[in-house]
Amino acid sequence: MLERMGEDDFVAFRQSLLLAYADELCEATGVTTEEAEAMADAHLEVPPDEYHAAVRIRDAATDDAVGAAWMLIADGDAFLMEFRIDEEYRGRGYGRAAMTELEGLARRGGAGQIRLHVFARNAPARALYEQHGFEVVSLQMRKRIDEPAS
Repeated sequence: MLERMGEDDFVAFRQSLLLAYADELCEATGVTTEEAEAMADAHLEVPPDEYHAAVRIRDAATDDAVGAAWMLIADGDAFLMEFRIDEEYRGRGYGRAAMTELEGLARRGGAGQIRLHVFARNAPARALYEQHGFEVVSLQMRKRIDEPAS
């Protein structure tokens, strides 16, 4: 079950995303902390004229919060900015159920597709998205050359 976040909750949620995303960028791309924080802040900006939905994912039976998601919808596209199921609740079907609800939310918001970004090393998330019919549309690759060849 999805429950919309209030504005104060969203501000705190976005700040936690910014820090986590900056850490991921540092790890995945090797940019400095300052560069990563600036990139994360720009990526997580909410354009004033775009519809966005920040939601808590809850267990329908117990009302326990089990995760969160954030989606922007504009110009017939939805972009899933964040999707997470808290670690202790993973593998219990919450992700699949929430993805189905998010698809309905995007459809009702006028979106014809949902796009998202996932880091390559996040195999569980990639598997969930693929189970829901998401397909890879672009790959970004790198080769580290600052370390001696082995």
